[in-house]
Amino acid sequence: IIFQVTSILWAITSAVGYASSVLIGRSLGEGSILLVNKYLRISLIFTALESTLCSLAIFLARYPLVRLFTDDEGVVEMYTGGALVVSLVVPIDHLQNTLSRGVLVAFGKQRTLAIAMAIFSYG
Repeated sequence: IIFQVTSILWAITSAVGYASSVLIGRSLGEGSILLVNKYLRISLIFTALESTLCSLAIFLARYPLVRLFTDDEGVVEMYTGGALVVSLVVPIDHLQNTLSRGVLVAFGKQRTLAIAMAIFSYG
């Protein structure tokens, strides 16, 4: 269940990352540093807001959500524990996703992105 929930949340933050990549990249192409800074700030603020809301939703809905699928106490306990951890990690994960998919791509830093993703993925 937790993988499906995080997949939906990942789609939201990926969309923000791709949109910021387009806006920042276009502004860089136009040579408008003011727009680059504006879109960068907007992307980060929006990511902070949406990831906080997603974290709260995961945390607050952890019991009702799992009960929709099962009454098995072992599964409920496992899901609620996992949802607690995921709700704490979501803001960090969404921030790195927006930065990596949006900002680093827009600035042409794919090498840095590859290194960062390897570190995030493999520790």
